[in-house]
Amino acid sequence: MRLMHFVEKRCRAIRVRVLGGNLLHALLVLCFLFNAVLSYAATNIVRVGVYDTKPLVFAENGKVKGLFVDVLDYIAEQEGWGLEYVYGTWAENLQRLADGEIDLVTTVAYSAERAKAYDFPEEFVILDWGVVWQRPGGSIQSIPDLSNKKIAVLKGDIYAKAIVSQLEQFQVSAQVIFKNNYYEVFKAISDKEVDAGAAGNQQDTGFLEGQSVIRTPILFSPVRLTYAVKKNKNGMLISKIDEHIARMKADKDSVLNIKSKKWLESADRGLSRGVIAWMLISFGAVVLLASFVVLLRRQVNARTKDIVLAKEKMTTLSQRLLMATDAARLGIWDLCLQENRMLWDDRMYELYGVDRSSANNTIEIWSESLHPEDRARTLAEYQSALRGESEFDTSFRILHPTTGVRYIKANGVVIRDRDGNPIRVLGINADITASKLQEAELLAAHQKLSLQFDQAPLGFIEWDSDFKVSQWNPAAERIFGYTRNEALGHHYSFIVKDDECNSMRGKMQALLAGAAFDRSSIRNVRKDGSIIDCRWYSSPLRNDLGQAFGIISLVEDITERKLAQQELEHYRHHLEQLVEARTAELTEAKRVAEAANKSKSTFLATMSHEIRTPLNAIIGMAHILRRGDLSAVQADRVGKIHIAAEHLLGLINDILDLSKIEADKVALEYVHFEIDELLANIKSIVFERVQSKGLMLEIYKDPSLRVLYGDPLRLQQALLNYVGNAIKFTDSGSVVLRVRAQEDHGDSVIVRFEVEDTGIGISQEAIGRLFAPFEQADNSTTRKYGGTGLGLAISRRIVELMGGEIGVSSTLGAGSVFWLTVRLPKKERRREMRPKLAEAEAEQLIRLRHHDKVVLLVDDEPSNLEIARIYLEEAGLVTHSASDGIEAIAKVKENAYALIMMDMQMPRMDGIEATKAIRGMVGSRMPIIAMTANAFSETRTRCFQAGMNDFISKPFKPDVLFEKVLRWLEHHEKFAEHESLPKIGMAMIDGEHFELVKQLEALVDVQIGSVQFFDYLTQFGAQLKAHFKHEESFLNSLAMPANVLHKHIDEHSRILEDYAGLHFNLMRGKLPSSPELLQILRGWIVDHVTRYDAEIKKYL
Repeated sequence: MRLMHFVEKRCRAIRVRVLGGNLLHALLVLCFLFNAVLSYAATNIVRVGVYDTKPLVFAENGKVKGLFVDVLDYIAEQEGWGLEYVYGTWAENLQRLADGEIDLVTTVAYSAERAKAYDFPEEFVILDWGVVWQRPGGSIQSIPDLSNKKIAVLKGDIYAKAIVSQLEQFQVSAQVIFKNNYYEVFKAISDKEVDAGAAGNQQDTGFLEGQSVIRTPILFSPVRLTYAVKKNKNGMLISKIDEHIARMKADKDSVLNIKSKKWLESADRGLSRGVIAWMLISFGAVVLLASFVVLLRRQVNARTKDIVLAKEKMTTLSQRLLMATDAARLGIWDLCLQENRMLWDDRMYELYGVDRSSANNTIEIWSESLHPEDRARTLAEYQSALRGESEFDTSFRILHPTTGVRYIKANGVVIRDRDGNPIRVLGINADITASKLQEAELLAAHQKLSLQFDQAPLGFIEWDSDFKVSQWNPAAERIFGYTRNEALGHHYSFIVKDDECNSMRGKMQALLAGAAFDRSSIRNVRKDGSIIDCRWYSSPLRNDLGQAFGIISLVEDITERKLAQQELEHYRHHLEQLVEARTAELTEAKRVAEAANKSKSTFLATMSHEIRTPLNAIIGMAHILRRGDLSAVQADRVGKIHIAAEHLLGLINDILDLSKIEADKVALEYVHFEIDELLANIKSIVFERVQSKGLMLEIYKDPSLRVLYGDPLRLQQALLNYVGNAIKFTDSGSVVLRVRAQEDHGDSVIVRFEVEDTGIGISQEAIGRLFAPFEQADNSTTRKYGGTGLGLAISRRIVELMGGEIGVSSTLGAGSVFWLTVRLPKKERRREMRPKLAEAEAEQLIRLRHHDKVVLLVDDEPSNLEIARIYLEEAGLVTHSASDGIEAIAKVKENAYALIMMDMQMPRMDGIEATKAIRGMVGSRMPIIAMTANAFSETRTRCFQAGMNDFISKPFKPDVLFEKVLRWLEHHEKFAEHESLPKIGMAMIDGEHFELVKQLEALVDVQIGSVQFFDYLTQFGAQLKAHFKHEESFLNSLAMPANVLHKHIDEHSRILEDYAGLHFNLMRGKLPSSPELLQILRGWIVDHVTRYDAEIKKYL
């Protein structure tokens, strides 16, 4: 570098000598200098780091080419440097520069951050900007389109940092993948490894050999590309490069401008470059050139400054436009004034609805699209901007060929030459039609709000920060008597009572200090001096910074309301006194009614026993007669007796069921049952009635419903009522029973039953009272069809106990649909249930398996004894009879009976005491079945506690009688085969626990070791009692109605009594045990406790 200064100095000396006439000496000196330059060029080698960034720098066939190479070659040629190009990646070049292995790096983007590590020339070679690239056919049009995309970038590249910054600004999440060079970036896009890539706009993608990538509309981060050296090293290189670039920019025929067209604007971007060699012409020409060096340098510097200023303005404008278009999808236009050539981007053609292929690319493409009403004004503003009188910042309407009138916002920057003449205009356009429509909507909303403000029923007052009125609507005028003009500017105290002013001021200061809302009742003063009560609703008014600058208040005059409230308060106190007195009367009346209701229920239960006992004789004798040889007339008469008796039994059962429900004495049974079996039972029961009326009975069942867990008898009772009513009120057509699963709740299922008929139907007026006791559709049906009107009421109570609902839809004269739903818990069935035997089948099995076995019948009613005796003896059994408990005990002592059937109520000794006495006898193992006309659960519990095995209600049906007799005869026979085992079959279990009995029976034949099982039961029972005692103590502390509390305590007591009965009936010896047996018993108790606790939790 010092040699260059020396040569220049000597050239000035040569010029002096030439002008002084010493030509020979000058020629000799020039020869010396020429040789020195050649020698220096051979030894002063500049090592230049290059990397692939075609067409700026790239390697091809072992040679380095590109715009930056051509420019640097020219400068080196001018300065006499030798250039050694070192090829590598971008990261490798930076590392070599830091290590001093190279002197200079090409194609470096200037940034303030990089200026801390490198020195740059003030002049840049070209202006570039970042572009997002994608494959042809891609859908990426803006930064948000990069969401969740993969983006390839050059490692360490300035565009890599810039695109990451853009993603963060727009809060877009994308995966950035780093590559070693631009070839890898573009190849990753083409090979679909990534969705897009970030690189400079000047990049050439021709090296992809048939595969291509294209630019997206996303532009970002304008940069100046130039050369760089290590900080504070090789500053002379940068100085010389700076001088040459400045001169080349000023000369349109310079290497920089010519090569820029070749590499950046040529369609094929050819790979050859001109090689400039040193040419020595005459010594006279060299002297002449040296003479004008200083003058030329000054001229170049002056022109360079002008160009630099223009370039910097263009850079600023370019960066601004790129960021704006990227964020807002703006259209960009570029008007060259000298050539009258208008350039539009794709967005501009879209905005104006112009076809690019047929567009006239002059200023007329824009001016002719202007709305006729806006054209003159807009063109005048444009001319004013060209003259420098104003900026081109305006809005106008255009006539879009397809969408009609559109509103456009336009901004433009005029670029001028150094003389101030406009040479170019760059600008952006945005479609603001939506904003204009919003402005119109806002204006309409404002007008509407103003109308509401004026017509609002509440007073609307706005206060400034000094608590003075700034808005006052007509409602405020009506409330306070001041007109708007009178109120504006007044302090709040002019309408507030003196003793309320401090309170009002405190509330308003709190709102300005940060409170969000205030609601207050304040006594105010009207213009006429009268006092009124007002309710104030106030909130602060805040600016965009959240600072309160005023208060808005809504005011309501509540004077009349307060007076009315005071009067109502007076009436309320008086009414409370009346209610208390009336409540006391009603409470006493309720107590009397409840006592009467319970007395009624007790009376009905007693009377039912007295009625059912002779009724058992009637039904039994009628059934026995029908089994014999009768003539047709006799059979018809006996059948009528039987039907009448059955009808009477149904009435008694309905009355008894209702009384049990009203007395809260109905407990549901929970067992597994086959839905098909339940439906078959219903069909068999009503079959004769259906046939006799010539009807069709159709049953449809959801295939998914097989085994349910609940109370099949109560469910059958409700369904039989439905089906029976449908048959009763249908003279022709059909009756349809449907069953389906309505809802599945995981631990339970809601099952829906429907009975549809084609009968007489029900009027809408009558439907409302159908499910009340003793109610039917109307009096005529009562006379024609009979009935008590209790069936539907009982069904409703049963369904409610099962957690369901009940209802009907009907059309008078067209039929009815009665429906009910029940919620049944889900519980896995431990083993298959026994199939129910038909009457004939059970009787036949008794005759075949148990012929001549002896059964003891105990009853004080001769007719009942006669009926039972006939049934059993016709089945092949031998019967003995006893008329009371004392006689029965004597018979048992003398005979070994296979079965005892014991009446409950008898003179001298009833069935309970007799059973206890029999169970106290050594070796007493025969099963005992209770016979009673009292069907209340308390009676059944007493039977089981006494040691009876089963229960049959009078009047009994033959099929039920034979099924129970068969079961217990076979049960007794099974236990007789295991003399060493105690009788589990003697366990006291009522109908609710029937499944437990069956499971225990199934374990009788299991061959396992013996344990002291009674001790286990005693311990377990003691623990359970302790639990219940704790529960009772806890429940007494709750605010629970006494009747509800006692109901659940009674339920607990009943469970304990049942459990104690199980203990009593287990022998005091050894009982075979197993984990399965323990699990069954424990599960039984846990089920009861869980169900009890669930009921209690409803009241917690």
